[in-house]
Amino acid sequence: MLKKIVHYKKLGKYTPSIFTAIVVVCMVISVSMFLILSLTICTTPIHLAYGQNTSNASKDNNPGVDKTTNITINSKPYPIKYGITNGKVLSIIADQSNSKISASIQPSKNGKFTIELPRKVIDSKGQGIFKNIVDSKFIVHINGQAIGVSYNEISNNANARTLAINFGKDDRVIEIKGTQMGKH
Repeated sequence: MLKKIVHYKKLGKYTPSIFTAIVVVCMVISVSMFLILSLTICTTPIHLAYGQNTSNASKDNNPGVDKTTNITINSKPYPIKYGITNGKVLSIIADQSNSKISASIQPSKNGKFTIELPRKVIDSKGQGIFKNIVDSKFIVHINGQAIGVSYNEISNNANARTLAINFGKDDRVIEIKGTQMGKH
């Protein structure tokens, strides 16, 4: 059967068929693409940045934002202001390769996590013809789920956007995904 696919016998000589040539070329291209994609996926670095909590009174107009932590993106520290009711923030991590900030929380009961997101750290912009022109909504997940997540953008100016995110007593991780991180 394989001989039939690869060659056909004509007058005692093996002559490659057009079908055989197409099959071989497609197989070579498929294997090459698989190897290239495998190497790209396996060697793509993941950029993570960790923040440490410090308490500072906020001097801006964002209610509930009374603590500051620093996260590092491209070896540069950026202050992130945040606040939490009915719980404690354990850490805030920036994942630059996914344009995402994750907060690990320890709630005592249902509460609210408020975070000021400097545009030079993370932002969410429209796509297509509106790319980098208009603001778009951040994608917010709690414990990996987007269904049932309740949040409001309570402040928006040229330098930062502030989100107030409701969480439940059993929630542990809040993820905020934008379209760009570490720009400007």
